[in-house]
Amino acid sequence: MQPGTPTPMHTHHQAMVLPTSSDMTTDKLKDQLHNLHVEKGLLHERLLEETRLKMEAVRERDLARAELAVLQKENERLKRLVPLENYSPTPRHDGLTTILEHMDGKYEGTARKGVPEGWGVLSAGITSNPDVPPNAKRYEGEWREGVFHGKGIKYYEGDGDLVNKKEYEGQWSKGMRNGVGIAYFPNGNPHFKCQWKDDQIDESEEVIEHFHNGNVKYKGGFLDGLRHGHGTEYGDYYGPRPELGGRTFAHHKAYEGAWSKGKKEGQGTMFYEDGCTVWYQGEWADGQRHGYGIEYDHGTGGKKFEGEWHAGSFVSGTFCRYDNKGKLVGQGQWKNGQPVSS
Repeated sequence: MQPGTPTPMHTHHQAMVLPTSSDMTTDKLKDQLHNLHVEKGLLHERLLEETRLKMEAVRERDLARAELAVLQKENERLKRLVPLENYSPTPRHDGLTTILEHMDGKYEGTARKGVPEGWGVLSAGITSNPDVPPNAKRYEGEWREGVFHGKGIKYYEGDGDLVNKKEYEGQWSKGMRNGVGIAYFPNGNPHFKCQWKDDQIDESEEVIEHFHNGNVKYKGGFLDGLRHGHGTEYGDYYGPRPELGGRTFAHHKAYEGAWSKGKKEGQGTMFYEDGCTVWYQGEWADGQRHGYGIEYDHGTGGKKFEGEWHAGSFVSGTFCRYDNKGKLVGQGQWKNGQPVSS
């Protein structure tokens, strides 16, 4: 380089990188994919809600049908019970009054060919027990060919307070309870009001079971001696209800719904102790809340827990909290048996 020649200046220019059409397409696709995921989530939530509403509608329909069937059956039963409730055996004078020595005591009534026929009273007669009076009744009512047949009252056999206490009142056929009848506790209160077949409860008809104090205990279906099918359980003054925090009932409806082998099974509704405010409505298994169901707040009637239950415990779904004035003060999600932190 010659003296005096200017030194050349080296200028560095930073290159500007512009987005390519490929990059812009990728970002656009990402946005679209995100929007699709959001829409998919919203659609899934809507489908879940629609499914839940449909399930509730089906459950309500099934419950309504079951209640209608029970009402229709109860109406038919009451028609049959009308003559029984006012029944009082009246002697039928279709033969001469006869006194017979019967194998179970003394018979006084109408007879034919030496055996009870028509109307008559069977009493204890002379027994080896001096505490049993001879006139203690064994049976009073209609007979045919020497056995109970028609309408009649069977009395407890025993002494003391059992003397002349009804054991059964109703219809008989060939010496056995057949037709509409009432079985009594020894204290005189009804135990079962139902249809009978060959001395056993006819489980194809509705059965009414009572507490010892005479209050209705259960009204509904039976199978093999256990509650089965649709039925209503009632409470009395005795016995705690652990599933209701120790509450007891007094003559009120406690549960209405499905039963299987003596336990709550299927769709059913449990009530608070007033007998009309719903405590829980939903599915049951083995006598416990199990499956989809809703627990309601007593004071407000609002939902407390809604979702899935397992063996009596709430495991997942939504929950709400109310203050002592019934105002909603909080709500959230429940998962794996405990609230989910927000």
